Amino acid sequence: MNIQLTPSFVLTSEHPKSHFGVPVLLHRVDGAVYGPTDLLEPYRSHGEATAAHFVHGIVKTLTLDDPQREAVAKYLRQWPEGPQL
Repeated sequence: MNIQLTPSFVLTSEHPKSHFGVPVLLHRVDGAVYGPTDLLEPYRSHGEATAAHFVHGIVKTLTLDDPQREAVAKYLRQWPEGPQL
């Protein structure tokens, strides 16, 4: 499953680093893959954030169906102390 979050970022379970159906965050421009606790700078004007906080903030603005919501929840649950749906 692929969930397009922004033009550059996709949450995908179709990448080799995805295991057991748990998606990873893929930056399509440079191929970087992020787990929920990894730091990234998605936009220079916003500074660094964890991938989980980035994903959580973006999905709040999207309309997701139930399978997509479950995929996002699986991604976020990898970091129990982080943001959840």
